[in-house]
Amino acid sequence: NNTDKMIVNSKILSNYEFIIEELGSMTLKSTIATSTAKLAKMGLNATKRSGSSLPGKLAQRIDPEIISHLTDDKQVILVTGTNGKTTTTALLSEMLRTEFDVVTNDSGANMEQGLITSLILKGQDKDIAVLETDEVYVRKLSPQLTIDYLVITNVFDDQVDRLGSKEQTLQTILAGVKHQPQAKLVLNGDLELMHEIDIENHQLFFGKDFANANYKLHDVSIGLNESQLKINDTALTAPFSGMYNMYNVAAAYAVAKELGISDENIAQALRNFKRIEGRQEVIHIAGKDVVFNLVKNTAGFNATLDVIKLDNRQKACVLAFNNKPADGEDMSWLDEADFEQLANMSVIRTYYGGMYQKPLGERARRAGFDELIEFNSPEELLGYIKCEENDVVHIVANYTALYDIRNEFVKLGVIDE
Repeated sequence: NNTDKMIVNSKILSNYEFIIEELGSMTLKSTIATSTAKLAKMGLNATKRSGSSLPGKLAQRIDPEIISHLTDDKQVILVTGTNGKTTTTALLSEMLRTEFDVVTNDSGANMEQGLITSLILKGQDKDIAVLETDEVYVRKLSPQLTIDYLVITNVFDDQVDRLGSKEQTLQTILAGVKHQPQAKLVLNGDLELMHEIDIENHQLFFGKDFANANYKLHDVSIGLNESQLKINDTALTAPFSGMYNMYNVAAAYAVAKELGISDENIAQALRNFKRIEGRQEVIHIAGKDVVFNLVKNTAGFNATLDVIKLDNRQKACVLAFNNKPADGEDMSWLDEADFEQLANMSVIRTYYGGMYQKPLGERARRAGFDELIEFNSPEELLGYIKCEENDVVHIVANYTALYDIRNEFVKLGVIDE
């Protein structure tokens, strides 16, 4: 009716006026770019559509220098590396929020247009930008902003068709700070590759085995649901499992301490931390735990097995892999992943699917899995899970395969969002 239309139009007008008013200090081009992005997001929300990169894409078309305008009043911390970017970014943001106003790209959109979207929609009047950044995009972002800290979580062979070798990947990342001598590097000291860096930037190291680490990880006790660790003299409790996650905590801790965050606030941030979707995320279906485990390469796969090994319950397993561009189309790394170890973990039954289903099944058979069952859709998988008599189902999947399953589970009502 006309009353409803008047209310809707009034809301749109007030939102638009707010957008224009708050952008008065920017250049005309960046003002138009930012307003367009916000209106695009309003449109997406109104039609219940996702699209974390679209608003940024539109803004960048209007103003190619939009990132510079959005970050020139902020400290900028980029977090990159092969594994652990999303978790480290979330941990560091949580720690810094105890004393600063922080903007971050918590949607996980870690390429240029996704970063722009986050900065436009959530970055007004913030002190610090903590931005998860794809390895390639550090170099692309560098001319557009001033980097205060660059965190490199680790570098392993991953998506070799896109990134090349781990040595090439590291050089690609470092090209982004070559002309930014003020940028401090926060590096994983336990990786030999990190000690071969020939660059003038100040370097800080975190790690467990490197004797001269600035932030020394020790006394680590890994549990299934939480873990204990010390960094230097500080005892902490991490709300998740896996040695790889202890490195993520150490990386975030290093930057937080450099920026003056107290140990008490860091400990509180860890207590408040919520697991990120897809990363040891536990949901409940038909009386059993279903655990999402995102893996993207050999190192991540084998590290995830160390966590699954801690779960002594009778279990079923789901293996799901795609070879879309976002995953890397070269899936040869699965031949090196330790499927044999998983086959010997009292896994009663294994379901497998995804675009890479046929070679995945062949790899699992070679590894000696007892009972293998194909699934051809998330709906079919959900039916199998509901009928499972085991206590827990571990889903081990790469990026697009995991979200194909998870997003469909949301639509089917078994995950609340």
